[in-house]
Amino acid sequence: MTKKIKSIFFDFAGVISKESHLAEGYLYPNLKNFLSFEQVNTKYKLARLGKINFNEMIKGAPKELWLKHLRKAKANYYAEKTFINLHKKYKLFVASNHVPILFEKELNSFEIKKYFEKIFVSYKLKINKPHKKFYELILKKSNSKPTESVFIDDAKINLVEPKKMGFVTIWFDIKKERTNKRNTIKFQPDYTIKSLKEIPKIIKEIEA
Repeated sequence: MTKKIKSIFFDFAGVISKESHLAEGYLYPNLKNFLSFEQVNTKYKLARLGKINFNEMIKGAPKELWLKHLRKAKANYYAEKTFINLHKKYKLFVASNHVPILFEKELNSFEIKKYFEKIFVSYKLKINKPHKKFYELILKKSNSKPTESVFIDDAKINLVEPKKMGFVTIWFDIKKERTNKRNTIKFQPDYTIKSLKEIPKIIKEIEA
């Protein structure tokens, strides 16, 4: 594969942040004494599309429990070093499904916003991955071409459409997420990584 890469799009939860499935893995365990998983997941899905705001989302459980996971939130290893390395040559973007307030607080806590040209998040776009419109919007708003772009995600289902569109797709393989239905689909990404530090080498290979 020989391509000229100009833009690299990073998923947030699971790729930049260590947390992968927010509702199931982090929010529900904190909220289970107040809300069922179905209630948490429904609120999360509505909020990530911008259909309800943060105050509406947290209704029914103490605010501090919704925010509790932020104390444990951490960026993946080599995140900042990878971004320092890449942003000198490529345009970097965040492209995430996430909810208001929680996303901003977590992103700001990592102190990495300066490496990204733009931040794309589902509740602002009013559409989420894996819908094709999500990818069309981020390409338009970033002035990028899919054939000059890389998309990195920990969910294979979110890479299917980008690959069809011409993106180079990189799957971030998280061991505990392999059996999640988002990753048990029949799909072969262009590359698979287990650490962000592998990305610069892959980009060089793509452009060779």
